[in-house]
Amino acid sequence: MRAALELLYKTSGLAAGFFLVAIGALTAVQIVGRLAGFAAYSYDDFAGFAMAASSFLGLAYTLRANEHIRMTLVLHHTRPPLRRALEIASLAIATFLVGLFAWFTCDMTLTSFELHDVSQGLVPVPLWIPQSGMALGLVVLGVTTPIVTWAIPLPRAARVAIAVAMLVPLGVALGIPMPTGLRLLNARAPHIIAWAWGMNGALSVLGATLAIFIAMNWGFRIALLTASATYLIALVALLAATQTQQTRHVEGI
Repeated sequence: MRAALELLYKTSGLAAGFFLVAIGALTAVQIVGRLAGFAAYSYDDFAGFAMAASSFLGLAYTLRANEHIRMTLVLHHTRPPLRRALEIASLAIATFLVGLFAWFTCDMTLTSFELHDVSQGLVPVPLWIPQSGMALGLVVLGVTTPIVTWAIPLPRAARVAIAVAMLVPLGVALGIPMPTGLRLLNARAPHIIAWAWGMNGALSVLGATLAIFIAMNWGFRIALLTASATYLIALVALLAATQTQQTRHVEGI
């Protein structure tokens, strides 16, 4: 489990670095474009989207590396029992706020996807794309290893509360494809909705079994990469189906 989490944090950090480099590249292209006399439309918008993705995707990796700024002025002047109580309170509040922020960010991203919101620049960009970087970064931040390690000696009720706060945003994000796919299927082929529910149940059992099999034989890293690839394929299929439905709707009008 620790290896899978470490891979998740490192991947998030690499993604943040990629978008940070993208900001520099977009800025350089915009400068060169102005000097060369060609218009670089909406490059400042793209740089802003990359900045948001880099900032949020880098949160968990930075916390794992103990590089976030901590204000410990009060803690240094308190006795160990009080210091521990203050640290527990701070971590609990931070976990709750991160979970709350992640929940509403995922909800905002889903709403933008359903309403087909686009940016207001010269190049319209579906807003759910840049918002996904924010949501993903917050969800990854919610499963940081220090909180998991710190919570192990706590009472069961406290561990349950922390687990719920950490897993609910991630569960919401991973649960989006199923209802969205059913909504699209209902619009195109409502007579096979029952079949879709049956396939969902069968593949859920198969997926859980395969996850255990892969983890036992090749480790959690391969299991996590396999799950990520599966969700990526599902995302591509969902976007393709959505685009096809929109095209048919426009042709019908």
